[in-house]
Amino acid sequence: MTSWIVNQSLTNPQNVAAAASDYLHLFALVALARMWSEMVEVSLAALVKAREESFYRTKIATARFYMRYLLPRSSSLIKAIMSSCRLMIEIDAEAF
Repeated sequence: MTSWIVNQSLTNPQNVAAAASDYLHLFALVALARMWSEMVEVSLAALVKAREESFYRTKIATARFYMRYLLPRSSSLIKAIMSSCRLMIEIDAEAF
């Protein structure tokens, strides 16, 4: 996705501007998924040592929720990013 943004900046900067907000949202979803993955690794290791079981099980359940219900939103963001700015620039500036 990032390489698409870079390529678009060379050929069609309007696409980059149109995609900016969705791209940042996508980046945040992916970054948080990475953090949740790391928290699950730590939690699983802690459960083996039987420390604070409730706390770590809750971390794992929260990560599962994030991965199943929030991260899938990335698919629609990718589609929006790739759709180009054509729809946005069809509206005349004077209309605003």
